[in-house]
Amino acid sequence: MNEKASACFWGGQVHGPTVQLHLPELGSGHWAATGPGKAAYVRSIKVINKDSQYFIPGTHNTFSGSTRPFCYDAGDIRFNDDGARLLYGGPGNCTK
Repeated sequence: MNEKASACFWGGQVHGPTVQLHLPELGSGHWAATGPGKAAYVRSIKVINKDSQYFIPGTHNTFSGSTRPFCYDAGDIRFNDDGARLLYGGPGNCTK
């Protein structure tokens, strides 16, 4: 991959003392759909290339997802001049 990357990944993980019984909340504990001001977010997402230059990922090849959508979610990726923004979260206490 030092010549050309075909993918770039970012993720999160939750930890807590009762994780075996009930998964803890992610971020602010609100679903991504609750929107800015409630859901947690990461903003100004950029990728760095082999020449150490930052660029905003293209809209045609970016997506968000969750490995446990009944517990946690990630919203649509939005783009502006500062980079990409992603809302995410989940209330935890999920046993699915």
